[in-house]
Amino acid sequence: MKKLVLVSMFVLVGLGFVSAATTGSLGLAGTIAPTLSVEVTAAGAATALDLATTQSGLVVGSAKFITNNKTWKIAVHSTNGSKLKATGISDEVAYTFSLGTISGMTGLTLPATLPGTPQGSMTGKTLAAGDSYNMILIYTGVANLTAATYEDTITVTVTAP
Repeated sequence: MKKLVLVSMFVLVGLGFVSAATTGSLGLAGTIAPTLSVEVTAAGAATALDLATTQSGLVVGSAKFITNNKTWKIAVHSTNGSKLKATGISDEVAYTFSLGTISGMTGLTLPATLPGTPQGSMTGKTLAAGDSYNMILIYTGVANLTAATYEDTITVTVTAP
């Protein structure tokens, strides 16, 4: 009798009648590496400023941001505290800087008067090709400046938490 039971079990196993799972699962996953960059391009006006003439909305360049991050930050810094200065001369031209119109930014009101490092938080990714914004200067012309080259450097930084 024991032999008959054993033979019957082997026959059932061989024929596939032993209880088997009726469902199965397969986990799938993919990873997208983060992308985060800024490209700053100067316009011709950036190095040919007419400091004797008032400028209102002079486009001096553009900043293109490329990211697929959910949240990210933009920081803007001026080396000379939002002033065009010449070495060894007390004359200067103060300006206001604007980084175009950026919708969705919180924490940074533009146009921003530098010094300091105004910083704004962004939510959402950019277009795959990036989102570009004009870099704009506003200043009052000074008619009696000492002859020299007046300079400043604006640095735009992008970071993600």
